[in-house]
Amino acid sequence: MAERGHTSDIILRFIYSFLQSNGYPPAIREIAQAANLASPSTVHGHLKRLESKGFLVRHDDKNRAIELTEAGLAHLGIYQAITTMPVFELATIKFDDNSVPQFPIPPNLLQHRGKLFMMRYHGSHLKNMGILDGDNIIVRRQETIDNGEIAIVRYRADEYYIGRYFQETERIRITTDNDGIAPDLLDPAYLTILGRVVGLYRDSIY
Repeated sequence: MAERGHTSDIILRFIYSFLQSNGYPPAIREIAQAANLASPSTVHGHLKRLESKGFLVRHDDKNRAIELTEAGLAHLGIYQAITTMPVFELATIKFDDNSVPQFPIPPNLLQHRGKLFMMRYHGSHLKNMGILDGDNIIVRRQETIDNGEIAIVRYRADEYYIGRYFQETERIRITTDNDGIAPDLLDPAYLTILGRVVGLYRDSIY
């Protein structure tokens, strides 16, 4: 179990707490502030040591991509396994609401536990992407999306969009692979990425 007060352990616990609260890892400056470190290079050194111990994994090709491993959680004394994910309706996505229904996480997605949620989809606009009316979409919470990936985004305060995400020069384009439906063109200043679609559950055969 982690020894209280050790800088690397402070960083590890802060990353865990930040992930639990926000669904994505903290920035280097946020880690530095939490651990009372002045230099970003010092933070990188601690992260490298934590990674060498097998406590976390970093993905160099993505910004802020830090994941705690099972060994890292055990080092913090956290052993309970998360095996379910919350289920939301599209217009009621509130990650801090613990009263929503839960659904078992499929075995092939357990590595993303703690970052997943399910959303019930109603409509026909996404049928060309294989998403049908009544499907339950499984989403991995993340704050960045690669072009062409299927994303769920919140626009302004209460508008939600699902579709393929494309970052253009001055706007975000959301498409549905449906030639009969014009793409949505959104101002990135008012857009929040909620996550990337990684699977779906269908309880009926069409």
